[in-house]
Amino acid sequence: MCIAIAKPKGVKMPSWDYLYNAFTNNPDGGGFAFAPGDGQVYIKKGLMTWEAFKGALEALMSQYNTTQMGMLIHTRITTHGGTNPGNTHPFPIVADEAALHKTAYVSPYAVIHNGIITLTSSAARLSKGMSDTAVFVEKYLTLIAQNRNWFYN
Repeated sequence: MCIAIAKPKGVKMPSWDYLYNAFTNNPDGGGFAFAPGDGQVYIKKGLMTWEAFKGALEALMSQYNTTQMGMLIHTRITTHGGTNPGNTHPFPIVADEAALHKTAYVSPYAVIHNGIITLTSSAARLSKGMSDTAVFVEKYLTLIAQNRNWFYN
């Protein structure tokens, strides 16, 4: 299964050895989302090699104190939708398929997932371009997110 890492604010980044192990055991691409404190979440994904993944994280760490911000980090094993940059995680919580597949995006929220979402796996198989997680975000999570204070409820 994929590896989904939630790194809270105030916690150091996982070690390079840990991240290397995660990526090489889940080699179908990776990505991360970070919240530097300006009210937005920045998504960088579609990193299809260890070198690209590590390089993007190094660039982030040279610009920000990553210990002082929350992050989501994900490495993928393909189950639905094909192995391509757009199907890597994180996903913004939007109902726009093109936005879900962007490799750089700014959004109020981002999501990662580990496993198979049976509710949407059939739709993902039919789509040929979307993973089960992307279908779940587009068809369900965006509806939930329309409710006031959804994130806290």
